[in-house]
Amino acid sequence: MGTDRRSGLVTILTDELRARWHAGGWWTGETAADLVERWATERPDAVAVRDDERACTWAQLREASLRSAWALRSLGVGTGSRVAIQMPNRFDMVALHVAAELVGAVYVGLTANFRQHELRELCTLVRADTLITSGEFDGFDYTVPAAQVRHDVPGLRTLLAVDP
Repeated sequence: MGTDRRSGLVTILTDELRARWHAGGWWTGETAADLVERWATERPDAVAVRDDERACTWAQLREASLRSAWALRSLGVGTGSRVAIQMPNRFDMVALHVAAELVGAVYVGLTANFRQHELRELCTLVRADTLITSGEFDGFDYTVPAAQVRHDVPGLRTLLAVDP
């Protein structure tokens, strides 16, 4: 275990482990944002993400990610920010993950199954300053626990709810 130089968070990705993964060809150092950009250029019309409601191409994912990055930046999210995202595994969640990377933030993925207690503990642990969640999805209103967590977590200044 060590401390990540970029985020300051504890990580299992030691320099030795990173070197081994690079040497084995398992990790190139490309981010999700790097891959989306490359594939949107190389195969813009190929399906990138398919969820229960739609299939989106690499070009559409790049465009949605850029729009979301602009929105995050306009809210003050940038390099060093910690963006916790709790959403179902859908197109919007992927676009927001990439957007967080594009503005230099640390993406923190949180399972949609977490409720107030888990959400509060993890947002506190990672020192999240932004929490993005769904509105109502599959009979559950994610904004209710998120709103309470916003008041409970020191430094959590931005809460966004995205309708799926």
